[in-house]
Amino acid sequence: MKQYARVLLDKAAENQTVSADCLARDQCNAAANRLYYACYQAMLGCLHHFKGFRAPSSNEHGMVMAEFDREFVQVQKLIDEKTFRKIAELKNRRLQADYKPTHVLAEELWPLAEILTPAILLMIQHTESAAEAT
Repeated sequence: MKQYARVLLDKAAENQTVSADCLARDQCNAAANRLYYACYQAMLGCLHHFKGFRAPSSNEHGMVMAEFDREFVQVQKLIDEKTFRKIAELKNRRLQADYKPTHVLAEELWPLAEILTPAILLMIQHTESAAEAT
């Protein structure tokens, strides 16, 4: 596996764990932030491993999501469209947590975490399995 992809997938796994810990302690703003970045890093790790894709800057989240949608939702069907839409919903919760004068609520975040945690693990496993096969 390419080193860049490996680092991203490691960060994704770490951020997913931290998000779960924060959510269990009702630290929902931090949990939303970490869960979103776990998704983002897992998507970017998949894109880099399979397509050699690198986001041109740290502000290109929309580009990463569009590329992931094209390759891993529409073509490979790794993640279904409903789950992928939940990543966009989580992005809004992350923006709320980081920049708005309101808190992310547990009842908003728990359903997203229940859907997206398995998706994050699937992205990681899919990439690792493909790397092992080569």
